[in-house]
Amino acid sequence: MNQTGGFDGLSSEDQEEARQAHAEWQERDPEKHTFDVEDYVSYAQERQQERSEEVASFVKKGRMA
Repeated sequence: MNQTGGFDGLSSEDQEEARQAHAEWQERDPEKHTFDVEDYVSYAQERQQERSEEVASFVKKGRMA
């Protein structure tokens, strides 16, 4: 789910994939995993953006050395 724009910004195919991933995530701990699919996608996209920025920063530092 390496995209931005939330659930509504996903293609139909990616929305279905997100629904399946969300259902599997909720099944692992239904009492704790209470986000709806839209919040789940937003959270996943935010974490992916943070990881991408971290990698870009690391790569940039490596090129400067």
